[in-house]
Amino acid sequence: MQSLIDENLSEIIRDYKLTTQSEGNLTVHLHNDPDTPPLAPQRRERWKKVRTIGQGGHSKVVLETCVDGGRRFTERAVKKIRLQGGDTKRRYESELGAIVKFSHDRLLGWFASPTKLYMAMEYFPAGDLYSYVRKHQGLPEEDCRQITCQLLSAIAAMHTEGFAHRDIKPQNILIYSHPHPDTQGSWWVKLGDFGISKRIGVDPNITTSSVGTMLYMAPELFHVNSSEILTSDYREADLWSLGITIFFILTNAVPFQTPASTIKFAQNSGEPFPRALLEHYGVTEEGQAFIRETLRPEPGTRSNVAMAMDHAWIQALFPSAPASGTQSRPSTISSRRSSMDDDGVTQGATTEISTLSSQPVSQGQYDERHCASNPPRQQTPSQGSFEAATVNEATADVYTGTHNRPFAENKSETLLNIKRLHDAARRGRVNDVKMLLDQGVSPAAFYYGESPLHTSIMFGNVESTRLLLEKGANIEAKNKNGKTALIMAAWSSNHEILELLLEKGANIEAKDKTGETALMMAAWSSKHENLELLLEKGANIEAKDKIGETALMMATRSSKHENLKLLLEKGADIEAKDEDGRTALLIAARFSKHEKLKLLLEKGANIEAKDEDGQTALIMVTRSSKHENLKLLLEKGADIEAKDKTGKTALMMAAWSSKHENLKLLLEKGADIEAKDEDGSTALLIAATNEDSLAVDLLLEKGANVNARSEFGTTSLTWAQRSKNNLMVDVLLRHGAMN
Repeated sequence: MQSLIDENLSEIIRDYKLTTQSEGNLTVHLHNDPDTPPLAPQRRERWKKVRTIGQGGHSKVVLETCVDGGRRFTERAVKKIRLQGGDTKRRYESELGAIVKFSHDRLLGWFASPTKLYMAMEYFPAGDLYSYVRKHQGLPEEDCRQITCQLLSAIAAMHTEGFAHRDIKPQNILIYSHPHPDTQGSWWVKLGDFGISKRIGVDPNITTSSVGTMLYMAPELFHVNSSEILTSDYREADLWSLGITIFFILTNAVPFQTPASTIKFAQNSGEPFPRALLEHYGVTEEGQAFIRETLRPEPGTRSNVAMAMDHAWIQALFPSAPASGTQSRPSTISSRRSSMDDDGVTQGATTEISTLSSQPVSQGQYDERHCASNPPRQQTPSQGSFEAATVNEATADVYTGTHNRPFAENKSETLLNIKRLHDAARRGRVNDVKMLLDQGVSPAAFYYGESPLHTSIMFGNVESTRLLLEKGANIEAKNKNGKTALIMAAWSSNHEILELLLEKGANIEAKDKTGETALMMAAWSSKHENLELLLEKGANIEAKDKIGETALMMATRSSKHENLKLLLEKGADIEAKDEDGRTALLIAARFSKHEKLKLLLEKGANIEAKDEDGQTALIMVTRSSKHENLKLLLEKGADIEAKDKTGKTALMMAAWSSKHENLKLLLEKGADIEAKDEDGSTALLIAATNEDSLAVDLLLEKGANVNARSEFGTTSLTWAQRSKNNLMVDVLLRHGAMN
């Protein structure tokens, strides 16, 4: 059957397609190598899955290892994308095109099935910049300058070719190499994630509000005034995102903790500039000035790439050429996308992008807000630079004025009246809403994908919501994301509106485009009383979204502990699994939710449940920095020798993820130090492969067999010599390693 992705692709993209077969659990690529005789058989390159290292709404990324037949790479990351019709097909065809254009040296090839697209990409074991900065609690300014120089080169390459990135953030900056304390070295980073990159001027019907990650989004992308922003040029927004990213690199925090504080900063013409945290970390005046130039609220006054490259803070790091924005360093752009593991530690992989319009705030965003209000190194400075307003409060403030001219009455201004109806609904101006409806403006008139009812509910306006319903607004109408009024109210609105909608007969089981119901949204949110009401009204507690998640699973990932407790009290199935085989307990383990993990165990959750990769909660938490989660599971009797589908134990995963405290604890608890995975690798071999000298030392101190061999004949010494890690070679030789 022909693949959905295989139609009308450009010749250059087709050149990267891999001829592919399956052999059991192996993926096999057939190659006609130019350096082989004409009648020689095709080279068969076999790859085997190691583990899942990232996932999102439509995709999953797995780490694979080359079993035989490879020539250049021994590991790769494969992004598996479910194609669900034209939208995802076009999106990922576009991503393929951007990768080929800007990062062809990192794309290893692609292949497809009738329902999935597979992108094989270079694997970055060093991870992403977000995780590195979090681990080191901010970087020195000189390191930040090196990184900024490379990022500007990458952005310049895209902008010069007529593309904008549209999602620059630390999670999308992948580390190829970085300085080590015991060796000389410099930074080498790659800008990844072309999932929403866009050629300037293409598809003008897409609004800027649908792109980017909220904490890094420029203020013009939030539709903060009465005229919707529609632009085909996102390059100015890229520079804002770069400024926020630099701020994070230097301080381990973001300057604006919510979209509301970004909006208010813009409303106040960029004042007060959040310099307190920069000064707290000793950032120079030039460094602060550079950030300030990128964070100018008015796009037209913001630095562009050429201006940024010519700034005194960074200029000296570029080659002696005009900073026109045309020079490029192709090696600073990567075809890879990054994601965080359980607590923000990178897996060098990918997740789907959360947009303002479609999903709740992610765990990563929550962590950054928490970090911003608690600087890690010293006592917290003045909180004056950290806004805590909600999006609704900040945005509603914009609409406190009055109309400066009469309502339009002729047909030529119908669109203007529709816009005014939405403005009135947004502000809760009941008299204006009534006047416009009486003039004949339809209560069902959509404006940029939202009905007036959606707009009124979004801003918590009870009386305008009531009036719209009385005037015939369709209570089951869905917005651009498939959300009904009830679903939106369950997440964002006040309790009275939710009660009103239920009284008016809203369908309690309606689902949005992701398959989420009102109950699921309430489980996600901080509105505990909304969850109680929906349960009282008989909402299906076991309903699942498109990836198989229930309300219980969503409550497990939310910040509201009471939501999880209530759902358990109401009999939610504690062992229900999503499409990846994860139970609520496994989700709690993955996202490092200690209190929720504890509660689920108290309620009898199966501590040995496994996901589709065979990972137990214990194996998952070993990759996390939340040491107390590992202690809790061990105290509750979790099997310390349980293995996933690749044969890896918790000890091996701790060695792989460089979680040294977890490694120590597992060794103290008697974990089998010589256990082997399906490739014959021990924890010591895995630590040596990752060049983790401290983990190697810990394992050797506990008596690990220094000469243990994998099924491929490699030893720890083999890996240390391949990576030219002379210090590790010396340590291994002192412990009796043999060549």
